[in-house]
Amino acid sequence: MRKKPQRNYCILLIILIAVALVVLPNTFNLAIVPTGALHVDGKYIKDLNNNIVILKGVNRGQFHDESTGAWGGWNTFDINSVRFELDEMRSWGINVLRLYTAINFWKDDAQHRQYIKDVISEARQRGIYVVYAPWTVVARTGITAKFPYPPYISSSTITSTDDFVNYWSDVATELGSYDNVLFDLWNEAGGDINPTPSETQLWFNVVQQTINTIRSRSQNLIVISYRSPYYDNSGRSGEGIDWIYQYPLSGSNIVYSPHIYTNSMGYNPYSTTYEQILNAFTYEKLNITDKPVWIGEIGCNLLMGQDELNRFNYSLSILNEWNIGYAAWEWWAGRIWSLNTNVWSSYPPSASGEILKVAIAEENIPPPLTYSCPYGDGLSFGSQAELDAHVASAHPDMSPPKSFWQQIVDSWNAFWNWVYEILFKWWLG
Repeated sequence: MRKKPQRNYCILLIILIAVALVVLPNTFNLAIVPTGALHVDGKYIKDLNNNIVILKGVNRGQFHDESTGAWGGWNTFDINSVRFELDEMRSWGINVLRLYTAINFWKDDAQHRQYIKDVISEARQRGIYVVYAPWTVVARTGITAKFPYPPYISSSTITSTDDFVNYWSDVATELGSYDNVLFDLWNEAGGDINPTPSETQLWFNVVQQTINTIRSRSQNLIVISYRSPYYDNSGRSGEGIDWIYQYPLSGSNIVYSPHIYTNSMGYNPYSTTYEQILNAFTYEKLNITDKPVWIGEIGCNLLMGQDELNRFNYSLSILNEWNIGYAAWEWWAGRIWSLNTNVWSSYPPSASGEILKVAIAEENIPPPLTYSCPYGDGLSFGSQAELDAHVASAHPDMSPPKSFWQQIVDSWNAFWNWVYEILFKWWLG
């Protein structure tokens, strides 16, 4: 008679184990990969075990327009959608996610803060670091600003440089305990138009104050982005990173972050070879040896066709060769920079997304793409545009007629190229 309770306990234990397997599938199916705190050592980012970490991933907006971040639908935050989306990112090999945010959401909406924390926690379980990056002071305005304080903005959210420093004090206090978080102080400070020396000096004074404040609360990596919104990777020199040395910052674990785009309007000169981009990156001193560089944004304008895809491919390959990490813009669909062809239900890669997936997996630089003439003269070219020009010149009877739409696109690109040249010559005086 006394053995029956023992038997019942065994049965109960079996039932509890079965229920746990059903109720907690994520615990058993999801490999928990703690990311571990990062630190800077010379030009490298390293983990707790002193292993070099190359951060390769994507940017995701939405938190700068919707307090929910649009996880699972507009004005929606669904934790299962967060998990599914992060799982898709991880399947690409992504280990960093840069989040665009809005300052007023953080200051005014406690639920928004929790959404941010939930994403960070779920990302950590998948071995993904999160870069918290304010893009705008006030959401849904579609406006960023040269600098995040008056007179460059007019908002009760931030009324002074002290307000901006205090905002980061609050962020660091709440997020500093997450070891997979990086703090990106302000997206592309300085904007598209040259700030004056006094404006620039004031900004870096504010940056130093912010670094000091964050350091009293957290040792998380701090990312500094300055004046690189359309950093030219087409053969001409871009903004460069001389500002790193012109405005030196003190403190530990600071990462410097130029952004790389061909041009937002598509009228950039069409230099597309591996060698040209390598020369441009070298001239712009991306491969410095004493400080860590991480490309916070690099984009591929899908409207610009194969040449732009080549530029994107070569740029990522060179960054891989130099062990420089990057986050591509953007993890979304339906836009000219999109890395996906669909969202909500699945996240298949666009043409640029396919290039990114390969680049993330690369350990060695692939040989540059070549375009061989198919008409028997044995010549090869570095881009589709060069091959097309050769065929049109040397084999005019073989050139396929351009579609009406392609003629429209060519005319549009030619117009903006002409405008660009006029403005560039005017700027040079």
